Amino acid sequence: MENIRNFCIIAHIDHGKSTLADRLLEYTGTVTGKDLQAQVLDDMDLERERGITIKSHAIQMDYHFEGKKYVLNLIDTPGHVDFSYEVSRSIAACEGALLIVDATQGIQAQTISNLYLAVENNLEIIPVLNKMDMPNAMPEEVKDQIVELIGCKREDIIEASGKTGLGVEQILQAIVERVPHPEGFPNQPLQALIFDSEFNSFRGIITYCRIVNGSLRTGDVVKFVNTGKEYTADEIGVLRLKPEPRQVLETGDVGYIISGIKTSSEVKVGDTITHVDEPCDVAIDGFEEVKPMVFAGIYPIDSEDYEDLRASIEKLQLNDASLTFEPESSAALGFGFRCGFLGMLHMEIVQERLDREFDMNVITTVPNVMYIAHTTKGEVYEMHNPSDMPSASTLDFIEEPFIRAQIITPADYIGPIMTLCLGKRGILINQQYHTGNRIEITYEMPLGEIVFDFYDKLKSITKGYASFDYYQIGYRRANLVKLDILLNGESVDALSALIHFDNAYGFGRRICEKLKELIPRQQFDIAVQAAIGAKVIARETIKAVRKDVTAKCYGGDISRKRKLLEKQKKGKKRMKDVKAIVAEMTLEEKAYLCQGKGSWFTRAIERLGVPGMMVSDGPHGLRKQDLEKEKEGLNEAIQAVCYPTAAGTACSFNRELMQEMGQLLGQACQAENVGVLLGPAANIKRSPLCGRNFEYFSEDPYLSGEIAAAYIRGVQSEGVGTSLKHFAANNQETRRMSVSANISERALREIYLASFEGAVKGGKPWTLMCSYNKINGTYSSENPWLLTQVLRKEWGFDGVVMSDWGAVSNRVKGVPAGLELEMPESIPAHERQIAEAVRSGEMKESELDTACERLLTLVKKYVEHHREGEEFDRGMQHHQARKIAREAMVLLKNDGDILPIRGNKKVAFIGKFAETPRYQGGGSSHINVSDELSALEAVRSVCKVSYAPAFSLKEDTVDETAQEEAVQIAAQSDLAVLFLGLPEYAESEGFDRTNMRLPQNQLTLVERVLQVQKQVVVVLHNGAPVELPFADEAPAILEAYLGGQAGGGATVDLLFGAVSPCGKLAETFPLRLEDTPCYLNFPGHGDQVDYAEGVYVGYRYYDKRKLPVRFPFGHGLTYTTFAYSNLRVSGDTFRGEPLTVEVDVTNTGKVAAKEIVQFYVRPDHAGMDRPVRELKGFDKVFLAPGETGTARCTLDSRAFSYWEDTIHDWYAEPGLYQVEAAASSRDIRLSVPVTVENKPLPVHVTFDTTFGDVMTIPGGRELLKPLMEQHDALGGADEQMGEAGQAMKEAMLHFMPMHSVLSFSGGKITPEMLDKLVKQLNELQK
Repeated sequence: MENIRNFCIIAHIDHGKSTLADRLLEYTGTVTGKDLQAQVLDDMDLERERGITIKSHAIQMDYHFEGKKYVLNLIDTPGHVDFSYEVSRSIAACEGALLIVDATQGIQAQTISNLYLAVENNLEIIPVLNKMDMPNAMPEEVKDQIVELIGCKREDIIEASGKTGLGVEQILQAIVERVPHPEGFPNQPLQALIFDSEFNSFRGIITYCRIVNGSLRTGDVVKFVNTGKEYTADEIGVLRLKPEPRQVLETGDVGYIISGIKTSSEVKVGDTITHVDEPCDVAIDGFEEVKPMVFAGIYPIDSEDYEDLRASIEKLQLNDASLTFEPESSAALGFGFRCGFLGMLHMEIVQERLDREFDMNVITTVPNVMYIAHTTKGEVYEMHNPSDMPSASTLDFIEEPFIRAQIITPADYIGPIMTLCLGKRGILINQQYHTGNRIEITYEMPLGEIVFDFYDKLKSITKGYASFDYYQIGYRRANLVKLDILLNGESVDALSALIHFDNAYGFGRRICEKLKELIPRQQFDIAVQAAIGAKVIARETIKAVRKDVTAKCYGGDISRKRKLLEKQKKGKKRMKDVKAIVAEMTLEEKAYLCQGKGSWFTRAIERLGVPGMMVSDGPHGLRKQDLEKEKEGLNEAIQAVCYPTAAGTACSFNRELMQEMGQLLGQACQAENVGVLLGPAANIKRSPLCGRNFEYFSEDPYLSGEIAAAYIRGVQSEGVGTSLKHFAANNQETRRMSVSANISERALREIYLASFEGAVKGGKPWTLMCSYNKINGTYSSENPWLLTQVLRKEWGFDGVVMSDWGAVSNRVKGVPAGLELEMPESIPAHERQIAEAVRSGEMKESELDTACERLLTLVKKYVEHHREGEEFDRGMQHHQARKIAREAMVLLKNDGDILPIRGNKKVAFIGKFAETPRYQGGGSSHINVSDELSALEAVRSVCKVSYAPAFSLKEDTVDETAQEEAVQIAAQSDLAVLFLGLPEYAESEGFDRTNMRLPQNQLTLVERVLQVQKQVVVVLHNGAPVELPFADEAPAILEAYLGGQAGGGATVDLLFGAVSPCGKLAETFPLRLEDTPCYLNFPGHGDQVDYAEGVYVGYRYYDKRKLPVRFPFGHGLTYTTFAYSNLRVSGDTFRGEPLTVEVDVTNTGKVAAKEIVQFYVRPDHAGMDRPVRELKGFDKVFLAPGETGTARCTLDSRAFSYWEDTIHDWYAEPGLYQVEAAASSRDIRLSVPVTVENKPLPVHVTFDTTFGDVMTIPGGRELLKPLMEQHDALGGADEQMGEAGQAMKEAMLHFMPMHSVLSFSGGKITPEMLDKLVKQLNELQK
């Protein structure tokens, strides 16, 4: 016994265990000649094909050292996490372990897991650094990792190579010297531990065991303690390359016993073997019962093979103790077995072995994990199968298994891994750097999220460098649903799955799409649906195989069919030549085409094959009129998905997200045959009182234009047009159809038109909608400067301009001005007026032709891009709406890191908005939602909360009873979340607000709750800023805006830390209404409103006046912190070529999150009166903790320019500017100077030009000098007046017009002399 050494090899997968084992066998002479091959111990073809070890393999070697013969029993183990049970059993049979670490990859997840198993079993650890022959080996770095991990001496680490044989002798010596010999009592009764078994079709079950005490001889009668069965030891032996019979096995030996056992249930791994005559007193402690992680049904393809399948699985279980099974049945698949596996790879291997070793072809159902269901009666059920789920009426809640996952990766891949884990509902627990570039990340996540494709995705995104290990940590409450797959309304139970509600829509959609590909087409339609209960969440239709309808037509039948086909072809061909169609149109048809048809259609001209096209309201959902119900006299829209309104989505500062939302809306329009979606709305938020602010993006034109352009690109990428609205200066609801917005040219260009300019140039919308109002006295619908000069000639717009509904005052003026389409259908007189104007010469027919060509081009786009058979997946879009809403919300305040809500806190939800959320605005954009998720409903999948409605949404009265209940609940809780906001009666299209206050019943509630509970979170539901008198007292405030139909779920996600908030304000929150820029002139007087604040709108005004604000533009918090560094610009001088600005951003906290970096330009020189700073770029970067990324933007000439009225153009004033990288308009982190070089503005000199202006002209002062010297009043100061007099005269001269010298010169300066000077000064500037 003293010369026996039992050891195993443990390592992460692919670190070279089996190859090194080959070298040990070769060195000791255990395997020679033809028996020597790669992976010699891996006796399954499957193992060699995949290059992995699936089963533990034991073999005995003889090794001579210092004159003694040692018996070395080696057990090679698997490395993949799915086969960790094999490792644990092997370790129990050993006293030592070789810990193999790949010198090219270092410590990985399964290395640590297997090491812990060995340490728990008190094994002697011998560290081996393998693959030292590789050119990319990192021996010193990996040795540091090993020393840190196991605390060994550096010299104890053996350098080796399984390929070349390096270090093999040292390993064998270390095994002899360091691994203790087995301990036991040879004279005591026999105790042998069964650690494995396998089925041999000729000899029955072969049992592998280790003799712990006593000895075993051939012919002994033995008993298996746990089963009580008795057998004769027909053959015993040791495990060489082939089993080698022996007469006796002594204490410490590892060997086998054959007893002719035929029934698999009689042998159990972990059992104890003893003699019948002299039994042991107690059995050896066996192994923990295996806990399957993944469950799936296995069914025979032929039902007659059921018993054969049972026998095959039983035999396989002998060789794979981690496999569990029990019978089950399915209506679709018949009888089969519900099998438990340790993971997806384990399941795949079992399937493969059933096929190869037992010739069993099987069907495997959708894999899932074991859940625990709790009923309302307090009963608890295990759910291995979707059919086990209790009915909805009796189900209270479900718990799902959670695992703790360890991922070890190079730091370069932290970001993608964090994204992957967050997508799998992972919770970051810890991060620890092993070396400078290797980090261990610990996550807790649902087991069900990793069983499908997590490991494959992890390997893919990290190029194979990341390693993964996990273990189960218990069960947690979850929002799980049963997802059924239906074919033509019939449920297919084999395809049912238990899945988290958040993933159900996407998973259901993918299953439907896959089945559509796989199921053959029939002569009838097949509806493939995914449903949760009675609610269908995804659908695909497999269209029927159509017959050739002309196949059996004869004579006139086929002739008519062909004529029809030819006519359709001609119609499509004709649409391609728009000018030819216009040439065929009568004057009346042209006038007819320029009007709408009903409320929602353009007009068709059937004679010429021109179809009508439907337009429909947006912009945050499809508000399409239900035409069938309209016939019944009902004014109702179809059900659609409501996304967050523009007030929120702008806060995402995320162009890609807005484009994605646009694509989703475009898909809905395609499915509903809508050609143009009426949106987005790019008007500037001039005042927080505007009733339609929820539909507008921002107070900043650059941000508004960028977000609108991304939205447009998204919608139109799906072949659906957009209608950018309301052009222009539609900034109030009061008298919106008659008011004249009186705006300076500069303010109009820099603020109110700039928003639309960015959207038109960046998005290229198919249509644009003009506004109701007048601009400087002229209606938008008949303003040629606005619709033609600016929109088309300057900006390059080539689409159709349509009117807002009812926004046409004079139709005849509108056509030549650039208004092609009047909506909705108007009085017939407008058609006649257009035709008569052409006949009378008041309007050129060519102007009408141009309008018709633009309209026909729009219809042509619709025809070419329309896709028949599209389906609108409302369930999937609801899920996406929740994702978008998360980025549309802004964490305004989070004192003491009260958020996210962690631990087992007792939480109270207070406020009617928690149950009945306000998630969209009132008016033309109101969506008939397909679903609605409140925060109160969403939180049920996270934790139990107390709830009190506290106030009414119908009227502003204090309900004392309701508020008292809310105060009591708040006092009894650890934390209170107050859901506040503006009810529908306070904010809507059609009227402006008169104040910024929340309803008094809500303010009273906040005050009372704060008296009894200091841990308060306020969630706001509003479409525009409100006054927040409680902001200093409430520790946390989350601005949810109007978050769409899934906004309640997004709110819960942010409150409880499923993701970090990442939105920032697209508008300033002032302290009070009186501080707002247009307080004195909003909404104007009568039909006139003066935009007296000029360019000073929003933060431009507050910063210029240095006014304190509640929350500044661009402000928003996350659950981490960010550091800015290394701001750089591609050049320090701007001469017209764009500059690239970059800044490094580092996540200095512990949570992965997105940061919005804002780039401002600040003039830093004396010159034109301009805002302190203006937003000219932004970038959003996702960063894992500790990760550094780069935010960048491009600055062109426009970034440094203002609108100069004298030249009616943009002008980049020369001088010094600061380019700033900021977290908000009031949180400037870094700045770098840039000098703009440009010609000064020319001064048109006349007799009225001041001397001060003339002296700004280069060389102007020199030309003036002779003139000034001729008269003392101009040339010098009176000596008696002293220095003060000189300063006074210079000041007077600065603002004195040149013609004044004629009066002061006493005739010495003549008009002719002055005229000559004026000409010289103007010539000087050419």
